[in-house]
Amino acid sequence: AKNHLTLDEREEISRGISASLSRRSIATKLNRPPSTICREINRNGGYDKYRAAHADKAAWKRAERPKTCKLALNKKLTLIVARKLKCAWSPQQIAGWLQRTHPNNEDFQVSHETIYKTLYIQTRGALKKELQKLGFNAIAIPADVTQKHDVQNMIQKTTDHFGTCHILINNAGILYPTKVIDIPEDEWDRVIDVNLKGTFLCSQAVLPTLQKNNWGRIVNFSSTAGKNISTVGGAHYTAAKAGILGFTRHLAKEVAQHNITVNAVCPGLIDTDMVRNTIDPDRQQAYANSFPISRLGKPEEVADLVSFLCSDKAAYITGASLDINGGDLMI
Repeated sequence: AKNHLTLDEREEISRGISASLSRRSIATKLNRPPSTICREINRNGGYDKYRAAHADKAAWKRAERPKTCKLALNKKLTLIVARKLKCAWSPQQIAGWLQRTHPNNEDFQVSHETIYKTLYIQTRGALKKELQKLGFNAIAIPADVTQKHDVQNMIQKTTDHFGTCHILINNAGILYPTKVIDIPEDEWDRVIDVNLKGTFLCSQAVLPTLQKNNWGRIVNFSSTAGKNISTVGGAHYTAAKAGILGFTRHLAKEVAQHNITVNAVCPGLIDTDMVRNTIDPDRQQAYANSFPISRLGKPEEVADLVSFLCSDKAAYITGASLDINGGDLMI
């Protein structure tokens, strides 16, 4: 999009604000219309909140993201990958760009699988250990849900380890708060691919096993955005979550004869990292105060609903979308 700001430009705006530069001075330095600069600052709550938010994000990028990458990527490459991810680049796009721009540097000739696995190796390892401490037989398999080969490999490794598969929870999701006029095409594609295409690919990959078992549960994560509009995400997020509801109904009808139920959960504003990284604490509290149940939802509460849908007690529920939003949306 013509007025879409890159991460570098947003950081430059933050530095300009810290240096007490005017909006016009910042716009001149970046060769951007002043209106674009003002819209970006106001979208983040004004000068004070903008400066604080970007300082926090910069600190997070310096302190946390490199730690997740350093197992396989050198320091310079780590910073490049972190920056591209912040600009909504997929691991595939990053790997291709690195290979084209650094053809003679072996350190930069990495696959998207290497990037993806390195980014998530600490998270998946911690989750696996936590589940094993509770006595569960758990494995962690990194996969990009937008890539059919990755998804098929994930399902195959799961069935190889456990002997079969009975339940699929499609909860991979991302969002960006970009307004329609500013959404770049690659950002639109990325949000649709992760949220909607990922739900389709994972469901398609697991269906042969569920049909063979003549029993299964699929729970798709939609959102109140799928029924109304997103509280914090952009139109691409709203569109993807609405698409998930339609996909859920259609798949439920196709597979009901195999004793497979397919349902969607529609969380409202839940206290997750994605929400905390998207809106500041003051906005979170303002939203919470506007709900009939005046707080954000807890991840554990959503997990309880998902557990119910996966149980035999929910055997007669399929094609449904269940709200869990503290009364924020009542229809």
